[in-house]
Amino acid sequence: MRDVDKTKAQLVEELAAVQQHAAALEARLRSMEAMEVECKRAEAVLQLFVDAIPDTAFLIDTEGTILVANSVLAHGFGKQAGELLGRDVFDFLPPDVAATRRARLNQVIQTKQQMHFEDEREGRFFLNYICPVLDAAGCVSQAAIFAIDITERKYMEMRLQESEARYKAIVDMAPEGIVTASLSGMVLTCNPAFSRLSGFSEEQIVGKHLSQLPTINLKDLPWYLKTLAAIAQHGVDAPVEFPWMHKDGERRWGEARISFIKEEGKAIGLQAIVIDITERKRVEDLLQALNQASLAMARALTPQEIFDAIAAQLDALGFACGIMLYDEAQQVIRPKYLSYHLKVLRAAERMAGLRAEEVCIPIDTAEEYDRVIRRRETVFVKHAEDFMRQVLPRSLRRLTGQIRRVLNVPRFILAPLIVTDRVIGILTVQADSLLESDAGAITAFAHQVAGAWQKANLLEVTRQSEERFRVAFHTSPDAVNINRLRDGLYVDINEGFTALTGYTRADVIGRTSLEINIWANPEDRARLVAGLREHGSVNNMEAGFRYKNGLVRMGLMSARILSLEGEPHILSITRDISERIEAQAELARLQNLLQNITDSMPSALITLDVSGRVLTWNPEAEQMTGYEVHQVVGRPVWEACPLLARYRDLVAQVLEQDHALQRHKDILVAEGGTLYRDVSVFPLIANGIDGVVLRIDDVTRRVQMEQMMLQSAKMASIGGLAAGVAHEINNPLGAMMQSAQMLQIAFNTHLPRTRRMLETDGIDPGALERYLDQREVHTYLSGIRETGARAAKIVSDLLSFSRQSQADAAFHDLNALLKQALELATADYDLKRRYDFRDVEVVWELTVGLPKVLCDGQQVQQVVLNLVRNAAYAMAERPDGSRGRLTLRTALGDEGVRFEVEDNGPGIPKAMRERLFEPFFTTKEVGSGTGLGLWLCWSIVVDRHGGRIWVEDGQAGGACFVVELPIGNVEEGDVDETRSRSGR
Repeated sequence: MRDVDKTKAQLVEELAAVQQHAAALEARLRSMEAMEVECKRAEAVLQLFVDAIPDTAFLIDTEGTILVANSVLAHGFGKQAGELLGRDVFDFLPPDVAATRRARLNQVIQTKQQMHFEDEREGRFFLNYICPVLDAAGCVSQAAIFAIDITERKYMEMRLQESEARYKAIVDMAPEGIVTASLSGMVLTCNPAFSRLSGFSEEQIVGKHLSQLPTINLKDLPWYLKTLAAIAQHGVDAPVEFPWMHKDGERRWGEARISFIKEEGKAIGLQAIVIDITERKRVEDLLQALNQASLAMARALTPQEIFDAIAAQLDALGFACGIMLYDEAQQVIRPKYLSYHLKVLRAAERMAGLRAEEVCIPIDTAEEYDRVIRRRETVFVKHAEDFMRQVLPRSLRRLTGQIRRVLNVPRFILAPLIVTDRVIGILTVQADSLLESDAGAITAFAHQVAGAWQKANLLEVTRQSEERFRVAFHTSPDAVNINRLRDGLYVDINEGFTALTGYTRADVIGRTSLEINIWANPEDRARLVAGLREHGSVNNMEAGFRYKNGLVRMGLMSARILSLEGEPHILSITRDISERIEAQAELARLQNLLQNITDSMPSALITLDVSGRVLTWNPEAEQMTGYEVHQVVGRPVWEACPLLARYRDLVAQVLEQDHALQRHKDILVAEGGTLYRDVSVFPLIANGIDGVVLRIDDVTRRVQMEQMMLQSAKMASIGGLAAGVAHEINNPLGAMMQSAQMLQIAFNTHLPRTRRMLETDGIDPGALERYLDQREVHTYLSGIRETGARAAKIVSDLLSFSRQSQADAAFHDLNALLKQALELATADYDLKRRYDFRDVEVVWELTVGLPKVLCDGQQVQQVVLNLVRNAAYAMAERPDGSRGRLTLRTALGDEGVRFEVEDNGPGIPKAMRERLFEPFFTTKEVGSGTGLGLWLCWSIVVDRHGGRIWVEDGQAGGACFVVELPIGNVEEGDVDETRSRSGR
């Protein structure tokens, strides 16, 4: 019906409908404007902060959406700051740069650590910082990004590194064509890259005037000459685009950056850096078309409107496009929007026998879909028919060629649509003129499409964000409040504030913090305000707060400035940490107590981490090793204290097996003698520290006492046995010796009686004497008597020392006893016969004023005599035949009075020392000793006097026997006086 044929009522009705529709649109617009004002007010404070920064600064969420941006960033993108809000920052970057930046953002989100790096953009250098912003849960919710222009510094560094010697090599290796010419236009040089670029050799270029170059078309020559004259006169400050001819006859486009070659400040020639921009020009045309599509798309409000805007612009270029949505649950792709002409699409649907909306393609049917969806790559498909045959249902594959021709899909590009770091679908662009190099532009456009898609949901997201803030504010268990900055007036509080402080909303709203006297120290508020004014935020500030009941508690406060209705306010979150502080104090007290216990332990206690580095080192460890704590803590113990390297395997075994190990009576040979240690290693797993505890106890004294007790028990049992054996041996031994004596008398042919009896029996005494001499009978009989005498002496000694008696104990001067014993030794016939004491140097080192010792003087002299005999025998065995030296010394020991007998003989091997004091053990040759001398010394000193006897290495390389009589056997009053004289 024509308008002129309509009735007035119909026109009025239509007008009312139009007005109603306009009113609805106006209401919707007002709602959107109100929500936009609310968002701008919430972001105003951050905008003020970033606008004050002289370098690029902006705030994005974890998906890359720009939340706040300063004018420097907007200028760099050629936009106003407000135009950037809500846009994906990666849409403004080249695809490769965007991918790198997104990967770095993801790394910051995962590690929660700040990242900085340098990059170059359009000839300028920037130092970039990506700083994570954590939410209350400790997760990264946003990222602050700063870019500081360091171009001047970079160029200064590069100028310092340049040198004339490397210029030629750089030019030859440069990927861009480099040509130099005189001011008149004569070509002077060209590099290999220019030859490759143009297809002409260096000989065909160099030495010719610009008007004669084979790369210049004659119709372009006037333009070249005019441009050259303008450059020579005025210079050039921007790249120059120019047409040129390739050797293959194709017309191409190049871009030249032209600069003067100067000598002493005067221009003498021109240098041009040339690149082929033929492909870029074609891409720019495509980008211009895509930009028009982006502008149209930005005005759309729904996904359908967005696609319609895209399709309209791309259709003008002869491109078809489509959007296929990804069903993540079913792992399939479904066509949603297609820009094919409706008649063409319906024809293809009739051929296929199903509608496009019904097509469902699993992504696993084609590698291309997997690359786009899962690996987020843009894919160029050169042979569309092969690809369609792969993805179409089996029943349609025979029709693939016809469907492709109907839809005119010779080749296409698949680009992922990514929203909030999730692929929601695929943007497809089809055209016969598409090249693989167009993938970058299509990828960037796909990001814009995804950004517009996200913008369509921005209002809903904003509403949900505000709701989440409201819920977080009012449900937080911490005290959250908003105060006016200038006077502390309370604007809002949450339930956590009332629960923590006891104040209700009526108590605080409209009043200042000083009025309700909530600050235990008002200076803390001044400190908070000063920090906020200086930095914009304060984190983890400890302060005391007075609750409504008057109780003062400690709180941990974090706050930042926000703007409400144009006035700065404080948003603060406070957590009661009084219990934590009390717990920390108690922990410190317990740690101090534990440290005192560790320091006072008689054991060396060392804590190591898993790599062997020292964590703790108590005073006993210092005393035992000689290394102080500052010399070892933090260093590998095996390097800091080599003495402990012997326990490295034990520590490694504990770390591997994770249970304690011990090593008892570990022997350590030191300068002062043999030391014994008990070593225990315990695994340590506490407070995040893995390692071991090494405990070392010096048990040398205990081991020596155990050895003495064992030796004492052994000697007691052997002594009793020896006494019984001696009685049993005495009788047959006496009969044997008596029989040998009677045989000697009977065979003595010199006795008159024996001669008469032999002659009476007709035996020639002379012949018998010769026979006995020949058979050495007299020698054998003498040997029997001597051997019997030695055995009798052993038996006598066993009987003598098996009797425990101190009937002859008295106080004796130890120095006098030693001198008397040595006089007896020098007068001893057997000693004089075997060892000449005139060849022995006797050295006396006697301490004057020693206390007298309660002992059996004769037995002590016997000990000295036995030790001197052994020393004399040892010195006689010296292989070098040098003069022997016998040293006798006395001193006041730690537990009594001691004397030493030292020789310069060959010494006693350590392997034999443990058996030296056992009965019948001797180091002498067979027949040269009985093995009872040292046993008797041990019995006299230990059993009968309660003392100690041991052997050490002598100062001159021989052996030194030490005898110590206990201090309890010293006359009263002598000990203190003697110690004062000896300075101990």
